[in-house]
Amino acid sequence: MSNAGEGSQASKAGEGSQASKGGGQGGRQQGGRKGERSPYDEYREMAQSAATRQQERFEASKQRFEASTGIRLKYALSLQQIDAELQAARRRATTSFTQRLESVHQQRLDQERRAYEEYLKELGSDGDDREKRLYDASLKLLRHQVDAAYQEQSGYGDAQAEYLTALREAEAPAQEKAWQEAAECFKQLLEVEA
Repeated sequence: MSNAGEGSQASKAGEGSQASKGGGQGGRQQGGRKGERSPYDEYREMAQSAATRQQERFEASKQRFEASTGIRLKYALSLQQIDAELQAARRRATTSFTQRLESVHQQRLDQERRAYEEYLKELGSDGDDREKRLYDASLKLLRHQVDAAYQEQSGYGDAQAEYLTALREAEAPAQEKAWQEAAECFKQLLEVEA
């Protein structure tokens, strides 16, 4: 009777040991083999790769923006320089035109003054033919006045033509430079965005 009880206890103890071994084996199988990649590791690497690509795209976009901004700024400064040169040329042309008009008008005044001085000399002269000489002097004064006015208008026309020519000569190269700067700016922007 005693031996039978001891055998039953030994059998139970053996079953417990096997169960313990079985549980250990199951735990090792659930934990996975050493060195194997888990789904979490793959997800983490994918997230890191996506973040890296996003950062690279951001840096590339930032560099393109900075480059394009620099190109546009350079273009704007070039246009300002071209406009400043054009305005300076226009001012020089306007100053020259104004001086020319003043000179033409002064020439008329000088011519009329000389004609009137000659007329006054005739008024102060005596003689039998004084009336005829005064009449001739009056006609001569009138002709001088008409001629002076005609020369003044002609001088104004020449001065205006020279002024318009100077403006065209200043604007043509400025416009050409502006087109060249625009073309170069567009080309550089395309290269940056490519």
